[in-house]
Amino acid sequence: MSEKKMVSRNVAMALGIICIVLVASLAGTFIFLNDANQRNTSLQNQNNNLQSILSLNESFSLFNDETINATVPSDQLVPPYAAIYGYGYFIAPYSGYLLAMIYNSTVNPTDVWVSYTNPSVLGLEQTDVAIKTGSGSTLPILISYPNSSVYMEIGFYNSTVILNSATISITYYY
Repeated sequence: MSEKKMVSRNVAMALGIICIVLVASLAGTFIFLNDANQRNTSLQNQNNNLQSILSLNESFSLFNDETINATVPSDQLVPPYAAIYGYGYFIAPYSGYLLAMIYNSTVNPTDVWVSYTNPSVLGLEQTDVAIKTGSGSTLPILISYPNSSVYMEIGFYNSTVILNSATISITYYY
């Protein structure tokens, strides 16, 4: 006859508890690794965004092949005229530069300038550049804190016509 060996009840309970602990540990490990993987992905995305900013790969367009018009004020009707197309303010998240392109203009060169407040030097920073028609130029934006207000204007100086126009593209890189 064959004999059946029985395991004591205490041994069976101990093995059952060990199995439950092992399954719970395995589930906890999967949860921890999944959370660590999500944190790693988030940190990699943040790092990629910061690398993109450091490389000045982020941008947005202020003008995209748009035609602007500016009329000389009636109190300046003695040549040479000066007409200003005031753009206004935009928010600069970081330091960077404006790339301004003038494709055609009634005035050659057309002036583009930006002004912005820089609290680190307690004053107004201003950059002016005259751009010849058919070419472009860069204007630096050097801010000391994120999300600064930047004021930009486009001017037509030394014009001999009262109504001035230009087709321009201006892109802010940061």
